[in-house]
Amino acid sequence: MHIFEYPAFLEILKNINYILRNNKNNLIYKKEAEALPESYNLSFHPILPEKTIEKIYNEKLCVSCSKRISYKENQFDDNRPKLPFLILIHNTLKKDQKYFQDINADTMFKNMIQNTLGFLPEDFLIREVLRCHFSADEIENEIWIKNCKSNIYNDIKNFKIKGILIIGDAVKFFINKTEMNNNFNKVTEVLGLPAVFSAGPNRIIYLQNKKYTNTIIKQEKLKIFNSIKLFKEKIMRI
Repeated sequence: MHIFEYPAFLEILKNINYILRNNKNNLIYKKEAEALPESYNLSFHPILPEKTIEKIYNEKLCVSCSKRISYKENQFDDNRPKLPFLILIHNTLKKDQKYFQDINADTMFKNMIQNTLGFLPEDFLIREVLRCHFSADEIENEIWIKNCKSNIYNDIKNFKIKGILIIGDAVKFFINKTEMNNNFNKVTEVLGLPAVFSAGPNRIIYLQNKKYTNTIIKQEKLKIFNSIKLFKEKIMRI
């Protein structure tokens, strides 16, 4: 039974139980060996706790993947964004309200969006490519990725998205490493919409931690700036 049919199924059981236990005098025919209607046990005990099922049903959480560890926060909310543009990111262990788990990367990301696009990050629809946490050996499972992309399609349809900005580690779910250099700083098409790929704040954090020169770090920041600016000018058209 599909989890979203659970509430209706419980309602059916409730109604049948009521009929069986409140219509004792309305029997048309009963065989001698046949049990009384009220003696039938129609109780139902799902594998998942009822509170978990209610949360999945009420928040419209995805149940397509069988090996998720947990859901990432706020990835299925239906709040319409101020701007009809989608920003895709990726965190492996995102467990709080920040966009990126690393505080420095999170601050840098917010500054990139606000300073380059001229809007706050929350003005856009920002989603994780993978809506759930998976184990390290399951993150790149093509079945899970396909399921997650179906959720992106739903967002595109529901919120009438007009363009996509794909940042940082989210890029690898759409193009491989050999294609990355040729697809940065240009407008391409992803999921049927105009899109721009860009390195993200984690790239800058990595270079800083590895003690790269300021010149190289500045060059990388400029590449990111140019990609996001391209998204603004060619896709947002402002």
